[in-house]
Amino acid sequence: MKPTPILGCALNILRKTSGVTDTDQQNKKYNELRNRIITIAQENEKILFITGHEHGLQYIVRDSLPQIVNGSGSKMIFLKM
Repeated sequence: MKPTPILGCALNILRKTSGVTDTDQQNKKYNELRNRIITIAQENEKILFITGHEHGLQYIVRDSLPQIVNGSGSKMIFLKM
């Protein structure tokens, strides 16, 4: 049985609003961990967040927290800031 587009949309809305799994941004435990990591990072100048998801390379400072976002480098994009 193939899922229908309506069912897929409903599942995405449910996950975005309810925090059903522990990896959802609305999940209480996820948010407690996230807030604790941010607090610890803001208290220490030697913390740098590095992620790898995007296709380009970015350097971002948000809430006094430096972040490097690095991707596979398979696509070339230009981000206008």
